[in-house]
Amino acid sequence: MKNLSTAKEELKQVEKSLKISLQLDFQEFREEINEKLDKKFGLMPNKDEFFGWMDKLMKELTAIREEHTISGYHLKDHEDRISLLEQKTGLATV
Repeated sequence: MKNLSTAKEELKQVEKSLKISLQLDFQEFREEINEKLDKKFGLMPNKDEFFGWMDKLMKELTAIREEHTISGYHLKDHEDRISLLEQKTGLATV
């Protein structure tokens, strides 16, 4: 009977050691994964930075579109004036 109770005690000790070992292995694995994720995602902007950059970008895009529209009107105005001058001076357009 003592052999059986000692075997049970040894089995409990082995089980306890395995649990501790697995917990430590899992903790090390978790830390390693967290380090790798921090490396990968650490370079990415946070939400506030991202939306700040997007605001700047959208303002620039709006300004470019407005400038493009205004330039189009100027170009049309210049074309009309050149055509009128060509008609008055008798110069032919190419």
